Amino acid sequence: MNYSLKIDLKKLSGAMLGKVNGENCVIIPVEKNGIFCSDKGAAYIDLAAIELKQEGKFGDTHLVKRTLGRDERERMTEAERNAQPILGGLKPFGKEVSKPIPEVTVEETDADSAAKDDDDLPF
Repeated sequence: MNYSLKIDLKKLSGAMLGKVNGENCVIIPVEKNGIFCSDKGAAYIDLAAIELKQEGKFGDTHLVKRTLGRDERERMTEAERNAQPILGGLKPFGKEVSKPIPEVTVEETDADSAAKDDDDLPF
């Protein structure tokens, strides 16, 4: 199954919109958001997609939150952990997406029963 992912980057801690060299940019504090910067210049953030019990208003099947490292999680109170924002959602897309076809039961009518009894077949 293929999924579409939308993330609201402004929900990351301290994130803001700004301009750099005349370009609109999203500025995200690295340490506050657990972003790992490699020696080769890549920047990574760990996210978790958590399946919803029922489909969301916009067809989302999962919510997306930032994954907290063990040390960070242990430093937080339960209230702080629960207050971590939902950054976005996942929803299925593409040719595989389809709604289940409801089951239909067909009941035999009296006319159907009579037709079976009135055939002129010798067997």
